[in-house]
Formats: sequence, structure tokens, C-alpha cells
Amino acid sequence: MKLIALDTNFLLYAAKYKIDIVSELDRICDFSYKMVLPEQVLKELKGISTSGKGKDREAALLALQITNNFGIQKIDAKSADDALLMLASGNVLATMDKELRKRFKKGKSARVIAIRQKKYLIFT
Repeated sequence: MKLIALDTNFLLYAAKYKIDIVSELDRICDFSYKMVLPEQVLKELKGISTSGKGKDREAALLALQITNNFGIQKIDAKSADDALLMLASGNVLATMDKELRKRFKKGKSARVIAIRQKKYLIFT
């Protein structure tokens, strides 16, 4: 079973554009998986949901509801990005962050999931 590590911005985009992550992952994944996020991502979402404005706040609140069914991992890292890289090592990373994708793909046969055309998921 592979872990799919979910990034904050991925969850915000999915919530904002009302993308059904579970059905989309079922569509593109030909392997068994478990969706997880480091506690740093959960902390970022909670921060945006309390101090964010407008649509960002709404998306963060919806993303928090979505993540209730996902596994939360405690990772000893300074930042959410570092925690995601550790968690996704040997697994799959779901992010919209180009810099994070570059860091993750360096020297690895890494798999990254992104959102395309505001409606579906693809492997990049």
C-alpha cells in the first residue's frame, strides 16, 4: 500500500474547485493507497481557517472537513514542506507547489499528483 501525502495548497485547490479527491484518486491510481498528511499541514489549514479571508478561509474550512477521514502523521520536521518530503519518500506526493515538486523529484523516480483544469487529477 502506497501513502499519498497531501500538501496544504493541494487541499485548498481541491476544496476551492470542489474536486472529489477520493473518486479522482480511484480513477488514476492502479494501486492501493492511503491518504495522509503531516500534522504541519493540518496546522497550516487551521491557521488559514482562523486568520484567512474570504474564499481562502472557506476553502480551508472545507479542506479541514475533508481531512477528517485521512491519516495524520507526526513527522519531526521544521516545515510542512520538509515533513511532506519525508512522508512521501518512496510514496506519492500530491501538491500544486512547483518548487516542492522539483525538490521531491530530484534524483528519484518520484510520483507527483497535481490538479489540472480545475477539475481532475493527473500524475506529473
